[in-house]
Amino acid sequence: SLLAGGFAGFCYPAVSLYLAAIINDTGAFEVIANDYSQYIQNILTVCGLTFSILVGQTYYFMYQQQEAVYLSLLKKSLLP
Repeated sequence: SLLAGGFAGFCYPAVSLYLAAIINDTGAFEVIANDYSQYIQNILTVCGLTFSILVGQTYYFMYQQQEAVYLSLLKKSLLP
């Protein structure tokens, strides 16, 4: 995870400048620069989305473990 974090930290400035060049709309940048509440709302939305994805992956992983335990118990109970 440290490697992924370092890679993301290294790539973030280049990606953000590239996206800013694609947008290239002064009206959008003025809203972002002057409206801090919108910025906070966007950050909270991204954090919520990230949390949802992580929780979904965790639930899926735990369900797989529970299914494996259930199937092994069923297999063991069916043995003569």
